[in-house]
Amino acid sequence: MAKTKNGVDGTVERLAKIADELQKLHQGKTMVVFEMGVEEYENAAKQMKVKDSKRFTIDISGTDFIFLLTSDE
Repeated sequence: MAKTKNGVDGTVERLAKIADELQKLHQGKTMVVFEMGVEEYENAAKQMKVKDSKRFTIDISGTDFIFLLTSDE
C-alpha cells in the first residue's frame, strides 16, 4: 500500500476515499460530522485554510464533511 500524503492533499484524498465508499451505500446526500476540541479543530481549520469560524464544510462528490468546534471546552 502506498503512503498517504501529509497535509491538505493527504486529508482531502482520505476524505475522497470515504466519500466514494459512502456513495456505494447511499446515492443521495450524505453528511459526516466531526466534533472536535479546540486544538484538533484549529489544526483541521489551518490545514483547510479556514479562518475565524466555529464550523466549516467540505463537499466531496456529494458528501458533506462538516467540522464543528465543540463548545464545551
